[in-house]
Amino acid sequence: MQSQRPQLVVAEGEKDHALGEIKKMQGPKVADMKLSEVNELNKEVGSLKGLLSNSKDELKQKDGKIKSLEIKLENVSKLESELESRDSLVARLKQELNNVKESKSPVSVLSADNKRSIVELEAEVERGAISELKMLDSLKQQTKLLEETKIELEETKLELVSLQKNVDTRGVDESRDKENIVQSRDEDGSLKTELLLARDQLAQALDNERIALMKTKSLQNEIALVKNELGLLNDELNKSISAEETSKKAMDELAIALKEVSKVSNLEKEKHQTILLELEHVKEESEQLKEMIRSTEERYQQLLDEAEKETEAFRNTADRLRLEAEESLLAWNGKEMGFVTCIKKVEEEKAVVEQENAKFAEALKETETLSRSAREENFKLRDILKQAINEANVAKLAARIASDENSVLKDSISERDEELLMLNKENERLRVNEDAANENVKEDEEENGGNEKITAKLKSIDEHDVEDETEEEENEETTAKLMSIVEHDVEDENEEEEENGKNEKTTSKLKSISDVEQDVEDENEEEEEENGEKRASSFDLDETKDIDDQDSARNITKLEDHLKGSIFDSDCYPKSEPHTPISISNQQTNPLIRDEGTLHSEDHGNVDSNHQYDSDGGRNNSRTKKKLFRRVSDIIMRKKMIPSHSMGSQRPIQM
Repeated sequence: MQSQRPQLVVAEGEKDHALGEIKKMQGPKVADMKLSEVNELNKEVGSLKGLLSNSKDELKQKDGKIKSLEIKLENVSKLESELESRDSLVARLKQELNNVKESKSPVSVLSADNKRSIVELEAEVERGAISELKMLDSLKQQTKLLEETKIELEETKLELVSLQKNVDTRGVDESRDKENIVQSRDEDGSLKTELLLARDQLAQALDNERIALMKTKSLQNEIALVKNELGLLNDELNKSISAEETSKKAMDELAIALKEVSKVSNLEKEKHQTILLELEHVKEESEQLKEMIRSTEERYQQLLDEAEKETEAFRNTADRLRLEAEESLLAWNGKEMGFVTCIKKVEEEKAVVEQENAKFAEALKETETLSRSAREENFKLRDILKQAINEANVAKLAARIASDENSVLKDSISERDEELLMLNKENERLRVNEDAANENVKEDEEENGGNEKITAKLKSIDEHDVEDETEEEENEETTAKLMSIVEHDVEDENEEEEENGKNEKTTSKLKSISDVEQDVEDENEEEEEENGEKRASSFDLDETKDIDDQDSARNITKLEDHLKGSIFDSDCYPKSEPHTPISISNQQTNPLIRDEGTLHSEDHGNVDSNHQYDSDGGRNNSRTKKKLFRRVSDIIMRKKMIPSHSMGSQRPIQM
């Protein structure tokens, strides 16, 4: 609605302006203009009605939105019922949790009892181990005693053997040793008593050994029983621990489920609140829109009434103006007869000019053929450069050792990309200038006056076509020289096939190409400055020819210096695909037609000054045409250099 208010204000202002002009001006043309304004006002009223209908459609759409929000409310009520059911589920889960906790309490008591019994059993096991150690120590001591007694028995046996030997010797020498019999008997009695004591000690030791063995066996049986009891207790412990773990897992899962349910319920409550707020906001907006629509409908009714009154007034004025227009038509018919005779004369002159224009079009077609040939050469050179870049990439794959040099190359390539972007911007600016020149050409062609000057210009152009053809031949010679230089460079590079050398050559060539482009740009700027000075001053044709020859020779020498040692490794050049070059007829005709427009505007009055000015115009046309061909040649050279530079900047980056 706010966008319609300024339109209404503009419509009212136009109506007031139309009424003021009707009061001031008279005549048939004025009447027609006022009628057209009345029709326009009626159209505006219709457009306002259309805006009203659009606003009504918007209201309908908003009503649809309100209905959709009501449907959402119903969905929210359903969600609330679902929330209630989920709350009941949560309560049920809480009850189950409480039950689990209650069931967990006896399990915890059992686990505590089991732990106590385990501690007691462990203490008993430690005590049994200590008693076992003590028994082992006692057994070791008894074994030591047994060994000592065995040693003593062996000693006594040896003594008995020695005594028996002595008895035998003494039995033989009884006669000799009767005196010592009593002593020997005493010794035998003492020895017998010692033997009896030793036997008693042996019997006691054997009894002690038997008792110790019985004790060890009983201890081993007790240890086995304790181990069995410990295994049973460990099993009970594992069962109780697993039960506790399952109960903990169940509790954790229940807690997670409760958290998720609470989150979902909170989110749904928030959504419900936001939907309610949106409904209230939409209702307020709908009420405001209804009030706005009512006010706008009232305003539009008032405006329509005023417009109907104004249309009636305009109709009355239109009838009056029609009567005046009929009177003026009678006077206008006489004037038309004179205009018809003038128009016939102009048509005859126009036919002559069209014939001359046809000749000029043929000349333009010839220039287009030349441009096509130049384009084809550009595409060939582009394909050659693509092949060379591919070979350079293969060389880079083989020369991974020179990674540092490749990084430096990538930095220089990024700088060249920026320069290429600048060149593309300059090309776009030149295209804009060409489009503007084309528009000026069309405007000049629509004008029918000054045709005689155009014919004079065309004659001067025909005179200087021969000079232009010589310049084109010179351009073809320069391209042939470039191709010969490239072939010579190919032969030189076949001799030098080292990989690191090739990489360094590619960098130097890219730099040389960028230097050539910079030199060409500098020369173009110098040529533009020279062109401005030439427009201000009047040079002769011979001087311009000398300047053009010097510039072309300079360009050829620079290109020969920069393109030494090219990057081509194959003698066979790839064939380019057929391309349809864009016609450059507009580019070549722009300066001429601008000069012609100036001639037509300046020399509309006198005939004597035309001849002198035509001679100067012929010189200027020859100069401008040479400038055009020079620019075309520069553009061709740029197009030859730019694709190779762009391919060289993009392919290494992909590596």
